[in-house]
Amino acid sequence: MLRVTQTASHQHRGTGEMFSLSQPIPGNAETESDDNGDNLQESDMESDTEEDIDYFEAWEAQPKPRMYDEHEERQLEKREKAAAKHHAAEMRRMKVILAERGYTKDTNGKTLIGDCKVCKLVKARKPHLEGASADEEYEMYGEDGNDTEEEDEEHPVDCCMRCLLSLQPDFTGQKSQLELLIAATPGMDLVDEGLWLCPLPTIHWFYRRAHRYGIVYRLGATGPIAEFAVKKYRSHRGVRATELVDATVEWKARAEAMSRGVVLVKGKGKQKAK
Repeated sequence: MLRVTQTASHQHRGTGEMFSLSQPIPGNAETESDDNGDNLQESDMESDTEEDIDYFEAWEAQPKPRMYDEHEERQLEKREKAAAKHHAAEMRRMKVILAERGYTKDTNGKTLIGDCKVCKLVKARKPHLEGASADEEYEMYGEDGNDTEEEDEEHPVDCCMRCLLSLQPDFTGQKSQLELLIAATPGMDLVDEGLWLCPLPTIHWFYRRAHRYGIVYRLGATGPIAEFAVKKYRSHRGVRATELVDATVEWKARAEAMSRGVVLVKGKGKQKAK
């Protein structure tokens, strides 16, 4: 049986998908007759072609990109920010750990904060104290370079979450990954013996010298000026900015004198270079 059909092509808005619709043309389709000459209905006829497909339903069944409006985008952004604040807040984790141990308020009955100003300054290695004199630095740092005992006694242990958590027994007793690696390495006794062979004053001397280099480099000195300043103030715990300026002026005067063949000797004035 020959069936006359009409094909229409459509393109959906916003997509590049094409689909065709095949349907019979009224008045042009040929029909079959039975033995009595009656025309058969279309539903009674068997098509010689493949089964017709509803292309509209096929297109509707295909996955399509979802289009968000502005309101949905704002709501999604708010949910993402709330989730990030809930999961990535470091202070919240410390708060939960301390709350599980019964620490929710300090001795004054106030809510614990994450990090207080005093602990922040200690963590920053007290940059505001750099450049102090030897006597001032001794009063502030103590003999070993740390805080004095009076300062430790005055400073409360529950000033903030970070300080309180750092004093917990399980935190203070926890070994670092480096300590665990050294403990698992044979020959650890050799490390202890090597530390005992080096006197403690020698370790302090080298540490103070490296500390002075770090100070003058942070103050902007480089090269021979830094070397001269560290050597000039080798008896000091640190080098102040004013002392570095004096050392720079003196080094430049010595360099200029050397260029003219004059050597500046301390306490003897000027002498001709040999």
